[in-house]
Amino acid sequence: MNSYAQPTTGLSTADRLDQIRLSPDQRRMARASVRQAEWIAEMLMHAIGGLRRLLEFLRRGISAPAHRRQVSAAAPEWRLP
Repeated sequence: MNSYAQPTTGLSTADRLDQIRLSPDQRRMARASVRQAEWIAEMLMHAIGGLRRLLEFLRRGISAPAHRRQVSAAAPEWRLP
């Protein structure tokens, strides 16, 4: 569990709607809205994860040539005769 995630009792958000007094039509609409919101949130989390992986890949690709060109402090200096 992430540090920001709230512990749950095992019921999904849609199941918790049963604890609220609603008409059957309102309950059906509320369940559909909650499911859609959960789906959107999950898609956003996956998109953010993919974006992070892409940015890390780009960072590595950009920084790798720069590291190859750096001169090591232990490398000998060439001196002219």
